[in-house]
Parts: sequence; structure tokens; C-alpha cells
Amino acid sequence: MMIIVLPYSVMIGINTALETFVSRAAGRNNLLDCGLYLHRSILVITVLYIPVSLLLWNTESLLVSCGISQPSAQVAAVYCRTSLPGVLLNSYADSIDLFLIPLGYSYSISLVQSLVIPVHIFFCYMFTEVVQLGVQGVAMAHNFTAFFTVLFLVMFVSS
Repeated sequence: MMIIVLPYSVMIGINTALETFVSRAAGRNNLLDCGLYLHRSILVITVLYIPVSLLLWNTESLLVSCGISQPSAQVAAVYCRTSLPGVLLNSYADSIDLFLIPLGYSYSISLVQSLVIPVHIFFCYMFTEVVQLGVQGVAMAHNFTAFFTVLFLVMFVSS
């Protein structure tokens, strides 16, 4: 819950402004502004990621102070620390998604997501069943899925 509520609500909240700005610029046929808004959004997300990652790094102590048991807090902390790269990459992917939607590329986003879902299932199986990393494996699968999502979106945007 900590990983969902804190970083994604902040990062996605920042990205909602991007969709509005890109929609307005696309309506004016000003693609230069669309690109500038995307770059600014990525810069803001990167800067916001620093305090968010510090909070997530200290998940265990925060959860224990909220009354969560020590073993549960340790498991949550392992997941949060391991999935930190995926949080940043998912935020970047969300920025790219919200950049592409006003430009009329929502079909392409659906295509990328349909390509990434089997990749995620594969990595979840590999890291949890084959390598048997448990919670850390699920977080690593999350990171790899986020990486491939960004990679596919960037490949689409650059083509």
C-alpha cells in the first residue's frame, strides 16, 4: 500500500497537468510546446523522485511507527527498496502515455501495454518460481516490466 499511495499518487498527480498542457498545445498544432511540456514533466518527476525515494527507503521505520508489526514492515521495506527503479520508470512511462494520448496515439499505448503484460507474467514467474526470490522477485519483475514499458514507448515515439 505504501508503494501505491505515496509515489504513484504524487507522480500521477503531477502528470495530470501534463495531459492538459499537451492537449492545449496539440490543439494549437504546436508540437514544440508538446515536447517541451513532456521534458519539463520528466524533469519535475525526477526531482520529486528524490524525496519520495527517501521516504520509501525508510518504509520499515515508518510502518513500525504506524503500528504495523516488525516482520510485515520488513517485508514491505524489501519490496519498496527493490522496486524503487520501477517507480521512476513507471512515472516516466505515464508521462509518455499522457503525452501521446492528446496527440491521438492511444491505440499505440494499448498495443505497448498488451506487449508488456506477457513480459510481466514471464518475469514474475521467473523471479518467484524459478529463482525463488519471493517478494524481492516480484519487485524485480515490476522493475523489468517498467523498463520494457518505457523502452517500447520510447521506441514508438522515436519512430
